[in-house]
Amino acid sequence: MSGAGSWAVSVTAGEPLASRVATLPGLPLAHGVLRLVHPEVGELRLAYETLDLPADDDQRLVVHLPPRPPPWTT
Repeated sequence: MSGAGSWAVSVTAGEPLASRVATLPGLPLAHGVLRLVHPEVGELRLAYETLDLPADDDQRLVVHLPPRPPPWTT
């Protein structure tokens, strides 16, 4: 993060947070596949998509779906 955005973060939240934010490689992807390991059912793969809402408060809706039908449905 550089320029005015970095200055705004350091003024609002302090230098420790601004330096941590500066190390982030980029914003999260708007879509993709999330992989989780559940202790009882094993690996889960969830497709996700981030949708911006029309309000002015920067809220987003993140939708998670199984990327393919579960094997017990066939």
